[in-house]
Amino acid sequence: MFKKLNEKKPLVIAASILLVVLLGFVGFLVFNKINASVSKSKAEDKLSELSDKFYEHYYDTKKEELSDEELKKFLSGYSKDGLIINLENLQLFLDSYNIEDYSVFDKCDKSGTKVMIFPVDPYGKKDYKKSFTLNCNF
Repeated sequence: MFKKLNEKKPLVIAASILLVVLLGFVGFLVFNKINASVSKSKAEDKLSELSDKFYEHYYDTKKEELSDEELKKFLSGYSKDGLIINLENLQLFLDSYNIEDYSVFDKCDKSGTKVMIFPVDPYGKKDYKKSFTLNCNF
C-alpha cells in the first residue's frame, strides 16, 4: 500500500506546484484588474475636477467680454457638439495656476484624453454636463 503512494508522490507534488502557480497567476490578474479600475476611477475624478475649474474660469472670462444675451447665445452654440479640450491643453491652461498634480495621468495619452463640456440652459456658470474620453494604459 505504501509502495503505491510513493509511486504517486511525484504526481501529487507536480499537481500541487501547478495549483500554486495557477492560483498565483489568477491572483496577479485579479490584483491588476482591481488596480486598473481604481486608477481609471481616480483619473476620471481628477479630469472632472480639472474640467470644472477650466470651464468655470472660461465662463468668467467670457462673462467679462460679453453681455448676458451674447453669452447665452455663445454658450448655446456649444450645447450640441460640446466644448472639447484635451488633457494637454487643459494642463497648459491650469499650469499657470501651479496648483495641480497630474501624476494620475502618467499612463494617459495627453492628446487623446479629452473632456467634452456641454453648456445647458439657462447657461449659468454651473449649468453644464460633461463626458470624458480616457485614452490610458491602466
